[in-house]
Amino acid sequence: MIRSVKLSTKFTNTTKQKQYKLFLNEYRNVVAKFIDILWEEKIITLLLSKKITQQINSTWLSARAVQCAGKQASSIVRGTQKKQKQRMYKLRQLQKENKDTIKLQRTIDKANISKPNISEINPILDSRFFKIDSNNPTIFDIWINLTSLGNKMKLVIPLKQTRIYNKWNTQGQIKNSIRLLSDKIELVFEIPDSLKSSGDTIGLDIGVTNTYYSSDKQHSKEDIHSWSLDKITKRLSQRKKGSKGFERTQQHRTNYINWSLNQLNLTNVKQVNIENIKKLRYKSKYSRLLSHWTYTDIFDKIRQYCEEQNVSVQIINPIYTSQRCSVCGWTQKKNRKGKSFSCLKCKFTCDSDWNAALNISFDLPEITWNDRQKHLNVQGFYWNSNGFDQECIVPDIQKNIEFGSWWPS
Repeated sequence: MIRSVKLSTKFTNTTKQKQYKLFLNEYRNVVAKFIDILWEEKIITLLLSKKITQQINSTWLSARAVQCAGKQASSIVRGTQKKQKQRMYKLRQLQKENKDTIKLQRTIDKANISKPNISEINPILDSRFFKIDSNNPTIFDIWINLTSLGNKMKLVIPLKQTRIYNKWNTQGQIKNSIRLLSDKIELVFEIPDSLKSSGDTIGLDIGVTNTYYSSDKQHSKEDIHSWSLDKITKRLSQRKKGSKGFERTQQHRTNYINWSLNQLNLTNVKQVNIENIKKLRYKSKYSRLLSHWTYTDIFDKIRQYCEEQNVSVQIINPIYTSQRCSVCGWTQKKNRKGKSFSCLKCKFTCDSDWNAALNISFDLPEITWNDRQKHLNVQGFYWNSNGFDQECIVPDIQKNIEFGSWWPS
């Protein structure tokens, strides 16, 4: 597991700050020159030859720093062209097999690959350029010694620890690389992975109103200012895209998602099942509100949070999980109406998000695309661990649910 921490350089004196910014600007200029050369000569190798590096002769950076800038520029160019190379490889494979390539060829023709803009590129330096001193007894916790920059420049940057730094520093080790930002230095930690071998498996239903609803009845709530994901999304949909208000509300949405998922208790959980939402807006009409709802931010935060809690994540196909009864397995479109779920067979009623989370937590056989084309959910069918059928098959998972007065005699 890799985690990073950004520490402010604001404690550096004025002279060192000027030298620090001078190095950043010169490094960015050298990277830009490398990209121009690589782009013009169509070179995509990671290791650059001496013939290419010798073309950068009007810089005061050290040979070691120039080499580092060339490697970073090469990675940027290779990353820009990687997707198009994959398309071209697939096109050649399809042509060999005499298959239809019209759609893929159209995508390749429309792809606009432009030279990357690196005006704000941040130098990534390895252990040859820096040393970390955390044993110096001063008012500062850490000192970063930067050397081999060029022009006999040596910088000693004082930093102060943060809560996040202390957290990762106690759990892992600092990697041999740092990233220099305009006003911060980013340190990278490598945390050993140790997934839990015992515990429960829970399902998470992701929604627009609730950020999440788990099978063990945990769900997102309003914060101390009475904000919920639904309210923030509605406010974002009323903002003009590109405005400062839109950017602030976007950041508010991200902060709320992070805060709400941090409330999820995974103490006795070894695995989290989440629904794999794909092509939500593909060829379909959707409201302005839904267009401002983001599921990628929620997914990314869930994966990150589970990784930190040593909990594995399993991706589940969400098809019909909101229409299936978590007790008897009857699956029908009419079972769910908004936030309420009521099974037409066993009369089980509950919150629809909780019911969906329960279904996601179960190990159910996936319904294939061909089966979905039959629209079995209109008339209804039983869907349990043994498969799906029109007749009732008593599921083994019933024992996982607390039965109440709603269970039919």
